[in-house]
Amino acid sequence: MLKANKNNKINTTSNTILSEKTKFIGDIRFQGCLQIHGKVIGNITSDDNSSTVTVSSTGKVTGDIYSPIVNISGNIFGNIYSCKSLELSNGSNIDGDLSYNVIKVEAGSQVKGSLKHSYITNNNTNPTINKSIANLKPKELTKEVV
Repeated sequence: MLKANKNNKINTTSNTILSEKTKFIGDIRFQGCLQIHGKVIGNITSDDNSSTVTVSSTGKVTGDIYSPIVNISGNIFGNIYSCKSLELSNGSNIDGDLSYNVIKVEAGSQVKGSLKHSYITNNNTNPTINKSIANLKPKELTKEVV
């Protein structure tokens, strides 16, 4: 149910949670916050410049992640493209390349791949997702696009 706030505007921010016992096969396109506690086999793509993907310690993603804000505590088998911030918590395990604007890596994180500071910003204050990525259909997404 959508509720209006004090200014009589409806909050349409989307929050999606994939529980620990959920296994999703296919590509995901989303806006808002996506929390992954289960398994995803497929690419994950944000459709805006303010979305967040969080993969918990029980989460596992086999595929690429394209989102402005990415927080990882679990296992990723694919590349991560983050135009705002990327955070790797203790115990995270990434087997893939990382492209980021700002990165925080806690002790105990593991990365088997390269790190690349690579996203374009508007006047160095407002990072944006590469529009050529955001407008592609999921099957067209590859690391060569970035």
